[in-house]
Amino acid sequence: MVLLLVILGGKLAKKIRGSKSDVIIWVLFGLNLILGVFASQLPNDHHHPGQITCLATLLVWPLLIAVYFKNRIWPYKGVLWSRAMLVWLMILCLHGVISFLPGILDQVKFTNALVGHSHLAMAGFTTSFVIFLLQQILSPQESHVFEDRFAYWGWHLATLTYLVLMTGVGIFEVIDLSFTVDGGWIKKSLYLGRFVVGIPMFLISLYWWKRLNDQVLKS
Repeated sequence: MVLLLVILGGKLAKKIRGSKSDVIIWVLFGLNLILGVFASQLPNDHHHPGQITCLATLLVWPLLIAVYFKNRIWPYKGVLWSRAMLVWLMILCLHGVISFLPGILDQVKFTNALVGHSHLAMAGFTTSFVIFLLQQILSPQESHVFEDRFAYWGWHLATLTYLVLMTGVGIFEVIDLSFTVDGGWIKKSLYLGRFVVGIPMFLISLYWWKRLNDQVLKS
């Protein structure tokens, strides 16, 4: 994903003259790639310090990508979705590294906490990335569809709520393995909350689709 973001910046945006962020990014990416190859030779064990160190290097990339993007001139000037993408990327990396740590992964790897992580990756980061990408290649009128603040904040708050709910379910599953099968009213409440936050996300998706479709038909 880091490589995709770097290539995206190189293809769709113009570098600000005098900026050395390109060279720095590619050097660090090369070093990170070498480190990854080295880590692949280590034991496949999340208790191994080398594996933990390698994964922890992900934490520097949200900041590096943010600097890289800032030093480029993008076709679409709106910043809502680029900021959202970078914030979700930071949360995703931090959440992933923490979840991988010994003592934590051992507890949560078969729970809904990792379901929340998957939702964080897709509804949070990937959705923001795709919309940011669309805004760079669509017309200004079509791109403006995604600038609706109510839909924007509704989507992100629903995503964050879903993550919190699934993390909560995961914690209860860690405490009591039978919670998955017989969690009583607590489990039903958390799952009901998950369903409820899914409704605005579905409606917002339809709203974006309809508005974008209307703009395409006008052009």
